Amino acid sequence: MTVWAEKPANNDAELGRQLLGTWVTEPTEKNSDRTTATYHANGTGEEEVHIGKGADVKIIRLTTRWSVIDGKLCLDSVTSSNPKMIPVGLKLKDIIVSISNDRLVLEAFEGYGSGKGTRATRVRKPAPKQGEQVVPSDGHKPSSSASTAGTAAPADAH
Repeated sequence: MTVWAEKPANNDAELGRQLLGTWVTEPTEKNSDRTTATYHANGTGEEEVHIGKGADVKIIRLTTRWSVIDGKLCLDSVTSSNPKMIPVGLKLKDIIVSISNDRLVLEAFEGYGSGKGTRATRVRKPAPKQGEQVVPSDGHKPSSSASTAGTAAPADAH
């Protein structure tokens, strides 16, 4: 008798839907790097990566194109505020180990060099409440004439 394994509950399209929104590095994560990543339904995204700690922290802002292929989050950097550290055109792949409404576990798969296999846990950042102003992580509030519609916190590269 042949027994077939069940197909995983999450196909690529469903994983993509579950990724939509903003994810931040879990506060208890031991890695000093912090990331905020936002994934949009049109396959674009933003990331803000904080590398290092204290006075030595470097903040890099990225725009990305993303997709889910074979259970992997595939990211291509489109723009980078520091192309020497994170170059434009960098391609990364992360295995989506698990995802729920509020928690995402990724495992570095491709493009990370010696970091391959490293796991990162992110938690979903709640969307701003109606009428709440989005303040960028640099602490500068947008001018009162600026619209906050469509402004989301940048997303995390890893």
